[in-house]
Amino acid sequence: MAATTTVTAPQTATQAAPAATSAVATTDALLSRAAPQLDLKLGNDKEKGLHLSGTVGVVVMMGLLTLLLGQNLAARADDGPAVLQGKPAPAIALKTLDGQALSLADQKGKVVLIDTWATWCPPCRASLPHLDKLYQSVKDKGVNVYAVNVQEEADDVEAFVKKTNLTVPVLLDKDGAVSQAYKASAIPETIIIGKDGKVAKVFIGFGGEETAREMKAAVEKAMK
Repeated sequence: MAATTTVTAPQTATQAAPAATSAVATTDALLSRAAPQLDLKLGNDKEKGLHLSGTVGVVVMMGLLTLLLGQNLAARADDGPAVLQGKPAPAIALKTLDGQALSLADQKGKVVLIDTWATWCPPCRASLPHLDKLYQSVKDKGVNVYAVNVQEEADDVEAFVKKTNLTVPVLLDKDGAVSQAYKASAIPETIIIGKDGKVAKVFIGFGGEETAREMKAAVEKAMK
């Protein structure tokens, strides 16, 4: 049995530096929006500054920043992968490592699990043994499980699969079109599609055994 690895942060294709830059930019934007409402006057002159006094001023400022941050996160959530839940799954037309074509349209009436991943992604590598175990337990029960590699060379993916002894079918998303359709801005992203062809559940990242149990439970629920 593979050792349990707990990883909480999904990986983005742009890695950590751009993400940090984005976070700083978001904070700067929020402060810029908040400053006029708090009558903030920036400068080196000691007589210029925050025209709010004591605890009340701090509370008002923090409350406003929290509100603005909440609005910002809500706007992002509306455009994230969770918005897919309950809606028809975006079309998939990919090829396996051995060149066989596969279409989601051919999977009607079956539960389908799609997991987007890459060889360079630590949380992906941690999740794949669990995905493989899940595949083995449901492959003969009307459930199709696919590990969709995102924009890597077939030879590199095949070498990784052989090295790790993965048995789950691997599909190649060479141009990133499928991961984009499923709004996979971070990986691993796991999508469970019900028998009705609608997205039943979306998981972002991998948190070890707990996430593996949740995924299995979601698949079993979709099977009913």
